[in-house]
Amino acid sequence: MDAVIMRLIDLPPGVNGMTVLDENGDFNIYINARNSNDQSALAFIHESAHISNGHFGEAVHASLLEWSLSNDADGSDSQTQ
Repeated sequence: MDAVIMRLIDLPPGVNGMTVLDENGDFNIYINARNSNDQSALAFIHESAHISNGHFGEAVHASLLEWSLSNDADGSDSQTQ
């Protein structure tokens, strides 16, 4: 279906967001309910970039994708989970 569904849930400390592709082909973005509004907005943008860049289904380690996305976004090595 390729729908994007966003949910606020309690995630572990240090995890601002995550995205899961479900069995229907929809992207489920989970944002940490403990985040500030600014952190939540940045996490949503970050997770949306994973979807836009086609990172799902790639046989690449997640840490490499995070590093690549962080460097593409701002030219630094900072990382948003």
